[in-house]
Amino acid sequence: MVDHTCSDWLIDGCGHRFKLRCPRYIAGILSQILTGWAVTRVETVQNQSLISVTFSENCYFVDSILLNKPEAHADLISAINELLVNLVYLVANGEKNFRLVHCAAFVENKTMHVVVGKKNRGKSSLVYRKALEGNEIVADDLLIWQPKVGKFYALGLPIRLRRPVLTLDGEQANPDSFFAGNGIAYSKKNAFHIAPAGKEFLLDCLQELDQNFKPCAVSILKTSAKLEEFIIGPAYTSQKKEFLEK
Repeated sequence: MVDHTCSDWLIDGCGHRFKLRCPRYIAGILSQILTGWAVTRVETVQNQSLISVTFSENCYFVDSILLNKPEAHADLISAINELLVNLVYLVANGEKNFRLVHCAAFVENKTMHVVVGKKNRGKSSLVYRKALEGNEIVADDLLIWQPKVGKFYALGLPIRLRRPVLTLDGEQANPDSFFAGNGIAYSKKNAFHIAPAGKEFLLDCLQELDQNFKPCAVSILKTSAKLEEFIIGPAYTSQKKEFLEK
């Protein structure tokens, strides 16, 4: 019998500390997929939690100060996906000079690449290929950008793939490397070289995936304008309520 009793936790990373209320097994999964974050059990958290995950009536309910109402998920990994999105939005919300960019990023041959592109252009597939080749993965989907100083900061998130997870040759991937849900799978933090949360990078190369899934170089003169096209706006990252109800 799975114990769905909620406990209080602190999540430390990127120079931030967030309050979380969730069952122990969810905190355990977070510890195994997040890189550069510490998930620590505490007896009580002052005030209420910034994020909570509860289970009732065969469904997970994810709530945070950034949501107008809880989001319901029948699948555990989908609920954790919702939790991670809210966690990243809280990081972006906490620093006025931070911008949250929807992109992929990796380091190959000591060169830091950021890759942008419309949905379903192949960013996750590209990152997975680079990960299997042993490159350092900075972002699969979301990356912090500080325009005034030209720096990027990793968020320590795992690689996220659709199921079934296959290797480059089309074979089934090692299941020990992933937590798989009904529709998506998250990589375990030691399965690939993931940049830890808060690690700084300077951009060497910006590319955009075209309609044929081909990465095309973006001129350095157009770098800022192109990145601005893929910013996650304040409509998502702004605070909707003070604290969660107990």
